[in-house]
Amino acid sequence: VSFIGEDVTNTIILENSGDLPIFNIINASYITFKNITFQALSFGVALFFGSNNSYINIENCRFIGVEYSNTPFINSIESSNNQFIKIYNNTFENGGDAIAFDSNSSYITIENNKFFNQINNSIYLNNFYDSVRINNNYFYNNRTKTSQYNGISLYTCTKLVVNNNVLKIQNGGNGISISQSADAIIANNVIIIDTCSIDLSVESIGLRVNESNNINAYYN
Repeated sequence: VSFIGEDVTNTIILENSGDLPIFNIINASYITFKNITFQALSFGVALFFGSNNSYINIENCRFIGVEYSNTPFINSIESSNNQFIKIYNNTFENGGDAIAFDSNSSYITIENNKFFNQINNSIYLNNFYDSVRINNNYFYNNRTKTSQYNGISLYTCTKLVVNNNVLKIQNGGNGISISQSADAIIANNVIIIDTCSIDLSVESIGLRVNESNNINAYYN
């Protein structure tokens, strides 16, 4: 099943003004979302992943959130068992989290996306046990009071590759945060954090690794 707009500039616009997601994906396979603008008028989720989904592609879409919303654009339930998810060439603007998977899942690729001004995390993955690829993405955050922001946050994940990403954080926060994870390559990333405009007591770390094993970081 494919949901496809004509092109990037002449796209389908799907608006959400409530708490329910625009798409609720459960027990689904081989679905493509392409050339669609998802716009949250209040605090709604664009794509919500339930259980047992596979081969879901999200391509050339634009996600526009409320400036101070704490709601993620792409979200999942816990222990949802999603596999072979590919998210590429999209733009995420505002919102609480751009991509937030809290699930017992594997095989996710997040590539060539642009992330602007999320409150919490641009990418948050928890409990991915195999094949996480986060490559060639651009992150920019100039919100005020962004000390709790993480560009990329990975928790209890294994077999990770985080490569060739650019993260620019203007008002404090963390670039890449890895906790209780294993077997990772973190390479060729550029992380720029401007702490001049914040209280120096606010923690801002380019690359944080906590309680993890076999994390290889080089050329960052």
